[in-house]
Amino acid sequence: MRRIILVTIFLFCNSALLFSQQNKLDSLRKEISKASEDTNKVKLYLLAGREVIYQDPNKALIFYFAGARLSEKINDELGAGLSFLSIGHTYSFLSKTDSSLIFMDTALVYLRKINATAYLGNLFGNRADTYVQISDFKKALQDCDTATKYIEQGDNKAQLAFIYNIRADIYWHLKQYHLSI
Repeated sequence: MRRIILVTIFLFCNSALLFSQQNKLDSLRKEISKASEDTNKVKLYLLAGREVIYQDPNKALIFYFAGARLSEKINDELGAGLSFLSIGHTYSFLSKTDSSLIFMDTALVYLRKINATAYLGNLFGNRADTYVQISDFKKALQDCDTATKYIEQGDNKAQLAFIYNIRADIYWHLKQYHLSI
């Protein structure tokens, strides 16, 4: 009996969570349809993509590509950089590393153009993680070094921890356990 109650509570909580996520996505879709074609609409596309990336990465790609197209149309370099970075991250999440690297490199062009140091650390960290997926540890370590440089400028401890985690993973793969620790 106790087990049935726990299963029922678990199912209820999960369905409530999914319902609330769907409501947020529906709200974002309404806002997107009403928004004029400006940087705020690009932000809405990015938010909508983040809302669904872990449940439906392909749906997230639709939002991110829409954000990228609009950003290019209105010359929003930050929006384009973040949209292409999100596309690259999503492809990496889907283990489509070739596509991931192409879109991260596209994002890099936009983010460097406006010297968006806060996002460049994130980009190089994500790209390093993608290089680890394809066992290109030399490029991964180079990107970790570059990411560290940008992240230290912004003093973001959480991002720095992410980079150290990637480094540890690289050294573990290379069987350099003393460096991994």
